[in-house]
Amino acid sequence: MNKILRGILIGLTVLIVIGTSGIAMALHGETFVSPWLPGLLSLALGVSTSLVMWKWWIPLTGTDSRLFNTLCHIVTVTSVAIAAFYGANYAFADRSTHHTEMAVVEGRYSETRYHSKRVGRRVVGRGEPYKVYHIEVCLTDGQKKRLSVPFGRFRRIHTGDTISLPVEMGALGFPVIRKE
Repeated sequence: MNKILRGILIGLTVLIVIGTSGIAMALHGETFVSPWLPGLLSLALGVSTSLVMWKWWIPLTGTDSRLFNTLCHIVTVTSVAIAAFYGANYAFADRSTHHTEMAVVEGRYSETRYHSKRVGRRVVGRGEPYKVYHIEVCLTDGQKKRLSVPFGRFRRIHTGDTISLPVEMGALGFPVIRKE
């Protein structure tokens, strides 16, 4: 395979893995499901298909190493599968099941994070601090979820309060929060 074409395909594969991982993380924040279930299902798919498909990676990686090609396959397939799981559940949610679910705030907390700042030509340091605000809610059926909220809403919510969440049943049977 041509070096330029292989470089382009490797870059495209890395972008796919990063993009699908970002999609999965974003949609997990809107889905009531334990992250272990889609993670283990996707990993099982990646491992099981790698038993045969690791050979397909030889032209792309340029190496005959079974271990390296298997790892490339597992990482790529797992990230695509988990994004497909969350994406299908969210995108094809049953709109007719749209309802408002009452959730009890079980906890609220803030985290201090830091912006990055360039210190030198090749050095990036810790920049200015900023806060992010979260609440932990429990639905009536016992499912729990951590939600990120803006400061204005965080300030008005207290532990024990009841809030309303717009919920729909996802295509794969896991409830999703639909912001209106």
